[in-house]
Amino acid sequence: MRTMGDLDSAALMLREAWITLSHAAADPEGDTRSGFDLLDITAMHQAARTVGELARPQAEAIAAELTARYRTINQPLRRLAKHLGLEGLEEAGPLMEALAFLPKLERTLAKSHQRDLFPSVPVGHLGPTWQTRVFPPRARWPVVSTSTPGSSVPPRPCAAPYGVTTCSSPAWTSGATPAKHCSRTTPGKTLPPGVPQPRPVRDARRRSGPLVPGTRRRLRDHLVLTGLDKLTEPASLKDLREAVDARIPTVDLPELLLEVHAWTGFLNHFHHVSEAGSRAEHLVVSLAAVLVAEACNIGIQAMVSEDEPGRSRDQLFWVEQNYLRAETLRLANAVLVDYQATLPIVGHWGGGELASADGLRFATPLRVLNSGPNPKYFAARGITLYNYLSDQYSGFNHIVIPGTRRDSLYLLDGILDQPTSLNPTEIATDTAGASEMIFGLFRLLGYQFSPRLADAGHTQLYRADPGAGYGPLNPLTTGRIRQQTITDNWDDLLRLAGSLREGTVRASQILPVLAGQGRPSPLGRAVMQIGRLDRSAFLARYYHSELFRRKINTQLNRQESRHELARRIFYGQKGELRQKYKEGQEDQLSALGLVLNACVLWNSVHIQEVVNQLRAEGHHVSDADLARLSPLGHDHIRMIGRYHFRLSPELAAGKLRPLRATRETVVS
Repeated sequence: MRTMGDLDSAALMLREAWITLSHAAADPEGDTRSGFDLLDITAMHQAARTVGELARPQAEAIAAELTARYRTINQPLRRLAKHLGLEGLEEAGPLMEALAFLPKLERTLAKSHQRDLFPSVPVGHLGPTWQTRVFPPRARWPVVSTSTPGSSVPPRPCAAPYGVTTCSSPAWTSGATPAKHCSRTTPGKTLPPGVPQPRPVRDARRRSGPLVPGTRRRLRDHLVLTGLDKLTEPASLKDLREAVDARIPTVDLPELLLEVHAWTGFLNHFHHVSEAGSRAEHLVVSLAAVLVAEACNIGIQAMVSEDEPGRSRDQLFWVEQNYLRAETLRLANAVLVDYQATLPIVGHWGGGELASADGLRFATPLRVLNSGPNPKYFAARGITLYNYLSDQYSGFNHIVIPGTRRDSLYLLDGILDQPTSLNPTEIATDTAGASEMIFGLFRLLGYQFSPRLADAGHTQLYRADPGAGYGPLNPLTTGRIRQQTITDNWDDLLRLAGSLREGTVRASQILPVLAGQGRPSPLGRAVMQIGRLDRSAFLARYYHSELFRRKINTQLNRQESRHELARRIFYGQKGELRQKYKEGQEDQLSALGLVLNACVLWNSVHIQEVVNQLRAEGHHVSDADLARLSPLGHDHIRMIGRYHFRLSPELAAGKLRPLRATRETVVS
C-alpha cells in the first residue's frame, strides 16, 4: 500500500544526505569520502528502497491510483455519464461503448472460473498511458479461433500468452499445422520456419469437446438461474403500510421495554446471582435502564439519575453485576419469543418452521482474546454475532464468534441448544454457510438445510443409481454416491447423530475433527456422501421452484432488515464493541438481542391493533397484504431519547449546581 508518510520520511532523509555530501564536496581541502562517515548507510539504503517502491513516474501516477480504486469509482462514473447525457454525443461514442462493455466483462468473470475472451474490446477512448496499462507489451492475451472449418463444432476461443497464433484453413483441416501456416503477434513479425505452434491451440484442436481457455480442462455444463424479479406491490398494500405508519404510536425505548414487561412479565425472570428470593425496590426500572444502556452501547453512567427511584448510580451498577448474565437473558428472551408466537397477526408471517442464520459483525478496537482479524468486515479486529431468526421475526438464539472462525461451524449449535418453544425444521443461510458436511449433518438430524447459493448452476450433482435418467439434468449429474462408505459407517453415523441431539458433543467441536483439515476421517467421508446426496435433492428443487428460491430469499432479507434495526439501536461509541472479556461481550450482545425482540413484539402488537381498527372502520385488509407487513420498522421508536430544557428556580436565578459527592464522602 502506498503510504505518503513513508515516502516523505525517506525523501527527507535522502535530502539531508545530499546536503551533507554537497557540503563535504564544496570544501576544496576536504575529502568527499569523509561525508559518508557522517551518514547512516543502512538507513540510506532503506530510504532508497522505500522511494523506489512508492514513487511512480508522473505519467503513470494518476492511472495507477484510478486502477486501484476501480471498485469505488465504477458505478459513480456510469451514473455521471448518464447524468451528463453523453449517450447522444458522437465524440463520447468510444467512451460509452467501453462503459457498456464493462458490466458484460464483470458478469462473465463472476459467473465462471475461467477468463472467457471476447472477439473485440472497445479501446478507442484510451490514450497512450492507458494503452500501456491495459495492454502491457509483455502480457498479451489475444483470441484464437479453434473451430474446424466445415464442421458442426462451433468456434471456441483459446488464449495464447504473449501472442496470437492463427492457422490457415488447409493446415487446420488436414491436421498438419506446420509453422509456415501460422503467424504470431508481436505486431508486424512472423515466426521463423520450424518454430512449433503454442500448446493451447494444438491441444484445443486435438481434443474433442470445449476447453477452458488457456488450460487443458474441459468446460462443464452448467445451469444459468435468472434472478428473481421484484414482486409488485398492489395499491392496497401501499395504503395499508401508510395507514400503519400513520397510526402506530411514537414511543421512547425505555417506555417500550416497560410496556412489554407489563404484557409479558419478562423482566421478572432476572434473578439475583445468589438465587435469593428477595427483590430490590424499583428493580424493574433498574433492569430496564441497564438493558437500554447495554443495548444502545452508551454505558451505565448515561442512565444515572439520582433524583429518580431505581436509577441511582450504585443501584444500576449493582443490578448489572448481579442480575445481567447469560442465564437470565436467555430466560427473558424465551418469554418474548413464546409470546410473539401467540399473536394472531404472526400467523400470516410464518408458522415457526422456517428460520435463518446470519452474522452481524462488530469491530472491537481493544485487543482482546475473543476478537480476531477479518479484512472483509473489520478494519482491524472484531467479532461476529451469529443470530438465528424465525419466520415470525423473533430471534430465538445467538452465538458470539471470534472474527476468524467460520460461521458455518456454529450453525447447528444454535438450533440444537435453544430454550424457546419454536422448533424450526428448515434453516436458510447465505452461500458462506454451505458445505457438503453441513448438508450431511442436517440430514442426519432431520433438518432441511436451505442455503441461498450464489453458484448453484455450477454445482456438481450426484446420483446413487448410475442407470437412472434425470432428463435435462443428466449432463450435470456426473458424480457418484459411494453407498458402501455410508453402509460401513452407519453405526457411527447414528452414534454421531444421537450425541449431537443429546448435547454430548457440539457440532462446532466435531466438525473440525470430521473435516480433518482437508483430509476427512472415514466418518467424515460418510457424512459427506450423505451431504452430497441431500444437496443434489435440494438443488433439484432449487432449480425447479421459483417459489422455493423466493421463500429462502425473503427469509434472509428479513434477517438483513433485523440487522439494520440492531445497528440503529447499537449506536453508541461508533457502534464498536469495547468489552474486554468474552463474558462481557456475550452479555452485552444478548441484551441487544433481547431489546430487539422487545421492539419486534411491541411493533407486532400495535400493528395488530391498527389492523383491528381498520377493519372495525369498514376497511378491507387482505391476508396477502398482512403477510407482507414487517414489524421491523423503527422510525417511531426514539432510541436516543428526548432533551429537556427546564431549570429549577435556583439555577435559573444564576445559582451553581452542587458538586458531586466523592466515594470517600459517601463512605464517611
